[in-house]
Amino acid sequence: MREGQLLAVLRPLKRNVTTRDGTNFVSEVAVSGATVWLDVLARRTAVKQSSTAAGRGSRQATTVYADFPAHWVLGQDSSSSVNGISTTSTQYDALARATVEYPFGKLNQELGYHADGALALA
Repeated sequence: MREGQLLAVLRPLKRNVTTRDGTNFVSEVAVSGATVWLDVLARRTAVKQSSTAAGRGSRQATTVYADFPAHWVLGQDSSSSVNGISTTSTQYDALARATVEYPFGKLNQELGYHADGALALA
């Protein structure tokens, strides 16, 4: 199955509305011109979030995923940002294990592993 055919089969959630205490919270796939921000696995890579609460605007959240299909690992967050500001960034080794984490662009921790896969260094 080719990439275009796969998207024809998948039915991603494009818009979600949650109502709580009379306030609507909307999360929808961002659209930029003719570009709809879904990846080949129909995951939302850019989302516009808004609410009907007074004084609240909207924001755009983006996510880049790290996939390691040889290890059956899909959908790990590689990086996330809100309105262009990096909120998280994670680097992974060839076995899909997190090795370095950067919340808000600052090094938080480096991780190492024993040969059996157990965490050795944090």
